[in-house]
Amino acid sequence: MGLAIALFILGVGLEAAGFRERVPCQPIPEQPESAILAIRLAIGPLPTVALIAGLVLAYFYPITQAVHAETLLKLRERRERLNDQNPEA
Repeated sequence: MGLAIALFILGVGLEAAGFRERVPCQPIPEQPESAILAIRLAIGPLPTVALIAGLVLAYFYPITQAVHAETLLKLRERRERLNDQNPEA
């Protein structure tokens, strides 16, 4: 879902920048500077900013060994409860 949204936003941005699509059996169109700049931003700085933002969010995500152990315990209990309800599996 996130990829679909990102591709949609990229398409809208390229369209706003004046990107010219290639038409089959026609020569490749020359792109305006605004479209070239949009492409350069889309493959360089924007992914870098997104990666750094993700790293910052992951760094501040509140998980400790205690939280991890509690999560594992809850998963084990859930799995046992499901096995008790469906012993044939």
